[in-house]
Amino acid sequence: MKFQSTVIRYGDHIDTDVIIPARYLNTSEQSALAAHCMEDLDVKFPERVKTSRILIAGENFGCGSSREHAPIALKASGVLLVIAKSFARIFYRNAINIGLPIVECPDAAAWIKDGNLIEADLDRGVIRDLTDAAEFPIAPFPPFIQNIIENGGLIAAAANGALQQNGIVYRRFQPEDAKAVADVIAETVRTSNSKDYPPEYIDHLVRVHSAEAMQKRAEESHSYVICDGKTVIGCGSIAPYWGSETESILLTIFVLPAYQGRGLGRRLIKTLEQDTYALRASRIEIPASVTAVGFYQKCGYSYKNGIAELDPDLPLYRLEKFPQKGGSL
Repeated sequence: MKFQSTVIRYGDHIDTDVIIPARYLNTSEQSALAAHCMEDLDVKFPERVKTSRILIAGENFGCGSSREHAPIALKASGVLLVIAKSFARIFYRNAINIGLPIVECPDAAAWIKDGNLIEADLDRGVIRDLTDAAEFPIAPFPPFIQNIIENGGLIAAAANGALQQNGIVYRRFQPEDAKAVADVIAETVRTSNSKDYPPEYIDHLVRVHSAEAMQKRAEESHSYVICDGKTVIGCGSIAPYWGSETESILLTIFVLPAYQGRGLGRRLIKTLEQDTYALRASRIEIPASVTAVGFYQKCGYSYKNGIAELDPDLPLYRLEKFPQKGGSL
């Protein structure tokens, strides 16, 4: 991915209400959002962006709300790339998820002047200021992120099969997946969890994770499946934590035993952590079986409130992560 354009430069702490004022959020129509993008900060932006299609900004670009309207407005306006000293975490994920390339490079953001002609090569990992003859190294986008951007966003990439890895696909749950998901859970708990739990509890888990229960879970959460070809081999869900808008919970994380140890579960966690329920959350909880607690710790989760004890009501540990307090997603 390579972009070349003159730049429009802004300062620090450009929040989402500056990018697209809240009074225009009664629509998701991209052309309408583009028409009002940046209007409270720069009334000439719609004209300027026709020829200067890369934005340079300071610290904490995209701070504020978690809604996707802001990166959508920028992309619909014709912005090819945003380079900043730093980005708000939720804005960063939202931008990638809708296919807007953004790059953190403090040195480039401090150096490049308004109107300069630059070239950004995201494959090789370099930004070049062609006006003032300077060059700045950046971390190249990994192939997974490149696929999302090149396909126009996460949903389009999934629909196009671009998130495949050796034939493995991560996608949203469909109603027809319910029985397959229940079968995955039944096989996994009977094989992987049986060494840590008595038979009667394993039978209980199978009963409460029936196809009907998985369909209901999908209606109350954002549920995902892992597929090898057309075969469901894993599953996971994320939902608001007891209805909270600031806390979320991961549920029903399972990968068939034959596919464990290949990194599929870790990538499933990353997929769930890119969901909107995760991006808006200041805390994410996960109930962890004795079998899986070590895996979740490797994914950055720690015991809730530092208490390494089983839940008094269920034979599970409670783990948590604080993504907005240094726990990266």
